[in-house]
Amino acid sequence: MVLSLVVGCTIASYLNRYGVDIWLCKHHSANGPGTILDGILVGAAIGIGSTLLPTLTVLISSSDTETAKTIIIVTYISVTFVGMVFGAVLATIARKYVSTKGND
Repeated sequence: MVLSLVVGCTIASYLNRYGVDIWLCKHHSANGPGTILDGILVGAAIGIGSTLLPTLTVLISSSDTETAKTIIIVTYISVTFVGMVFGAVLATIARKYVSTKGND
């Protein structure tokens, strides 16, 4: 469990960093500005990526694999939704306060 949390949190922090960098690259590019849909997609990807490893502990530690599979599926769906909401909120804020010109 501890190993899953340590590795899972590390992966989540890298995903968050790279997700924000990807959105900012789109925002500053000629194809920009970054849209709220871009934020939703990046947030969903971060959510799923953040839960890949920690949810495996449920499957490993459970004696009832069907219940564990259900928990994992519900977790993936809910975390994807939460990631989409966070991505949309952050993209909305960033569109208002981050310049599209790059280093201003």
